Amino acid sequence: MGVKREIEKWVAVQAGLGGGGSAAGGFISADAGIILAIQNRYAIPFFTGSVFVSVPVASKPVTISDYTGTPALTGGITIGPGLRVPVSHADDGKVKSAFLLGLRAVAAMSVAFGDSPAIAIG
Repeated sequence: MGVKREIEKWVAVQAGLGGGGSAAGGFISADAGIILAIQNRYAIPFFTGSVFVSVPVASKPVTISDYTGTPALTGGITIGPGLRVPVSHADDGKVKSAFLLGLRAVAAMSVAFGDSPAIAIG
């Protein structure tokens, strides 16, 4: 579940909250970020940046190949450019529907108590 709020015509903020589960247990996760855009009627380039945290809930050890581990607290950042192409406009000129295309780089840090942090960039 998430929310997005336009602050100025060229900047918006967003936040989200979610969760899920797997064989390794459950998690809850939150994120917040900013979106910068150059608004126009035809093709809207944008750039996003956000931070996130994921907290394990009732985590259980899981084995993958020769490694056994338990989910740990994870946090990180995401950044990336994108392009929004409006498909239709409302009477007030705002975009009703659009096609989105974006790239995103993610850097995450996982911290298990008693272990050194593991950093993944992808």
